Amino acid sequence: MVMANRINLQMGAVKMTFYAICFCLVFLLLYSVIFGSGFPPLFTQASSWGWGFMLGLVPTVLSLIFMVKAVKIIGSTPTAILGALEPVTAVAIGVLVFGEILTGRLIAGIVLILGSTVLIAVKKGK
Repeated sequence: MVMANRINLQMGAVKMTFYAICFCLVFLLLYSVIFGSGFPPLFTQASSWGWGFMLGLVPTVLSLIFMVKAVKIIGSTPTAILGALEPVTAVAIGVLVFGEILTGRLIAGIVLILGSTVLIAVKKGK
């Protein structure tokens, strides 16, 4: 985020997301082959391909595209601060919509995330 903001890339969000995902794919495959158990297995059922596609599209591609757009519009620091609140949103949706149990560990995590976000915002404001 910081690098994209500082070097002022003249590249669209979709193109930058494509290159970021390709870079990650190559290095994750290399890591898997060198340190893991070889190439990951391919899906065998059509429904697995559909769920894999949706998992790749919604939380990965769309979030990266919106992050690049946010860096261009509001800058890297506010984007990072708002991005730090993503786990809090995920816990809230999980508890309120999907009926997950709110545990002490989740509450501690939320407090730590909110505390660090406030510290960053206060430090940035000085």
